[in-house]
Amino acid sequence: VRRLARVPAVLQWPNDLLARGRKLGGILVETSTTGGGAAAAPVVIGWGLNLGQSHEDFPVALRRSATSLRLEDGRTASRAALVGAFLSALEPLLAMLEAGEARPVLRRFARLAPGCEGAPVVIELGGRRRRAVSRGLDEDGSLHVELPEGKRILRSADLLRVLRTRPCSWP
Repeated sequence: VRRLARVPAVLQWPNDLLARGRKLGGILVETSTTGGGAAAAPVVIGWGLNLGQSHEDFPVALRRSATSLRLEDGRTASRAALVGAFLSALEPLLAMLEAGEARPVLRRFARLAPGCEGAPVVIELGGRRRRAVSRGLDEDGSLHVELPEGKRILRSADLLRVLRTRPCSWP
């Protein structure tokens, strides 16, 4: 998206793609463990991207939180070019993961996700919204956050809103 559409998109843990704080798309990854263990587990990756929507195309409830490539750069990028670029970028990452090298993949995610370390965030725990500070990614991609009463590890995000961002690092 950054290369083809020249949109300064960032990732928001765990799976959102944002442009200027608005949702541009998302990535979902599902795995299923089989009898062969994690190395034999099939993985399904789904990717969604808002391409040509105008402001009025979004439901009223989403107009303040959603965007599209057309709204961000005034044009609609080629679907074929975007899919090709996505697959080209994904292939070496998958190869690293298959080789058991998650660390470089997590570093790359962290560079593109400014809210994963040292950023004030709002999370939802037990149906209550809580302010916390992000403290980085774990080896499995979980997000560490610090609450007033101590640290928590988040493995999924029903609600995570980053209040301020700065570059993220991962050891």
